[in-house]
Amino acid sequence: MAAIDVVTVYVFHEPSLLSSLQDNGLTGVMLKALVVKEVPATREVLSSLPSVLSALCLNNRGLQAFMSCKPFDKLFRVLLSQDYLPAMRRRRTSESLGETASNLGRRWMS
Repeated sequence: MAAIDVVTVYVFHEPSLLSSLQDNGLTGVMLKALVVKEVPATREVLSSLPSVLSALCLNNRGLQAFMSCKPFDKLFRVLLSQDYLPAMRRRRTSESLGETASNLGRRWMS
């Protein structure tokens, strides 16, 4: 999870350096872990997906790599799967019921 956050922040703050991450293979490894393999059913990973995938697609090379993974069927299956519902439920905090799912929807739509 920390790697997702670091890469997302790094790319959004220094988008010109995305190519160097791609040259070193980091973005390919992240795409494989998040889109090709089974997406971890944790609230943190699910809510981070829109941001990190947006960051990895900031240049044409990243977008092409993302699209070559054919991600949409898999990502929609994840969002509709009952296995992921517990990760989207609220924690025992002041968060209102359904806020996690709502936040995820807003991030995907922006």
